[in-house]
Amino acid sequence: MARRYADILRELEAERGGAAGLSVTAREAMRAYAGLAVRLEQLHTDIAAGKEVDPEALGQLGDRLDRQARRMGPVKAPERRSLRDHFAAGGARP
Repeated sequence: MARRYADILRELEAERGGAAGLSVTAREAMRAYAGLAVRLEQLHTDIAAGKEVDPEALGQLGDRLDRQARRMGPVKAPERRSLRDHFAAGGARP
């Protein structure tokens, strides 16, 4: 679970341009999101294993994930290279 938490946190930071440019609020929201996401994954694993899961708890986790996602801020689109840069770097022609 700790490894999955760290993986999610790393992915969230990368989606937003890296840890260096994040506010304290965004970082804390990411930590909360990662913890909730791990718990939600556990519930989904239980469902897949045929165990009974409280649908209210499942819904609450989903709502809280949504709230944390909004607190983290938008995902930054990856920078796109120009066609000229692509070919200059040895990119193949179509």
